[in-house]
Amino acid sequence: MTRAIKKEIMYQEKLNIPYKFLRFATPRDVALYRAERLFKSFNINPKIILEIGAGIGGQTFALSKFFEKVICIEIDKEKVLFLKNNLQKLKISNVEIITGDALNKSVINKINKYKIDVIFVDSERPEQSERTLKAIKPNLKEILKNYISLCENIAIEIPPFTQDIDELKKEYLFEEEFISMDFTLNRLTLYFNNLKKHEISAINLPSRELIFFDSSKNFENSNKFNETKLEEIEIKEISSLKNFKFLYSIDETLIVSNLYKKLKEKLNLSFLKLDKPVFLSSSLIHSNFLIPFKIKAFVKRDKKQLIKKIKELNTKKVVLRYKVDPKDYWKIRREYESKLNGNKEIHLFFNPNKNYYLLCEKI
Repeated sequence: MTRAIKKEIMYQEKLNIPYKFLRFATPRDVALYRAERLFKSFNINPKIILEIGAGIGGQTFALSKFFEKVICIEIDKEKVLFLKNNLQKLKISNVEIITGDALNKSVINKINKYKIDVIFVDSERPEQSERTLKAIKPNLKEILKNYISLCENIAIEIPPFTQDIDELKKEYLFEEEFISMDFTLNRLTLYFNNLKKHEISAINLPSRELIFFDSSKNFENSNKFNETKLEEIEIKEISSLKNFKFLYSIDETLIVSNLYKKLKEKLNLSFLKLDKPVFLSSSLIHSNFLIPFKIKAFVKRDKKQLIKKIKELNTKKVVLRYKVDPKDYWKIRREYESKLNGNKEIHLFFNPNKNYYLLCEKI
């Protein structure tokens, strides 16, 4: 399973962990946020959490800071060895490790003797497999079937682009929480039963800015949310764009989760569909889910006029913000930049439907 840009795990500076394990380990900010959320989901502080798929401890270390006891199940013996060594080095004593398959009856019987308050499952998908629930290990339907009677408060991390999540919705109610780091979708966690706060949510880390949707408060059902289309501002002439001073690139986390519609509503922004949707506004708006740009000029699709305007803006670098074949990206950039001798960086957006460019400066 491919992950987003790698961030350090908790205590990484104190541990000697091979890269093959670090690739998939939970980043520090994600681990701490998620452990805190799981702990604070109850009126009375929970004491014991079961972690299925502990790996080398990226999430375990954070859970041990909040819960009195962490019981870990890990099937990979090599990871178990690193986990034990890591816990020993860090002098963490409230973690118990069970080596084995979480779906094995003997393992389930061992768990039965505890009064589990919360269960967290860190699943995985082989890198070359399809993006479906069937490809995820351990099997999520079997985990829910075997463990929900022991504890209904279950959170499961799954690969963000899993295609058939709706299959689970036929049997269970849960929240889909999308986690953003560095303007990139980093994690997707499903929260079942008492852990569920919203229908869909997106949180930015480390800022913890939250955007969410609840069908009962917005529409009759979630399908209406998914089908809702945003009205693009009507642009018949380039001159009509002069009402807007700022353009915003939208975090892919909001695009994937469909929550960019809620952010538009919350901040009263105008929507413009380019290769990817962007927002426009007349005054500067702040959100950690948005990258703001100041609109410097609009130019019709005319190469000579475009180069002329880029020069007028005292440009040195041109960043292409529209869809282009990766192998041609630098060829096109160099073609622009070879004619420039300014000192500014201009970001070039393009509307293929209306045939005009937006020249912007990053704020």
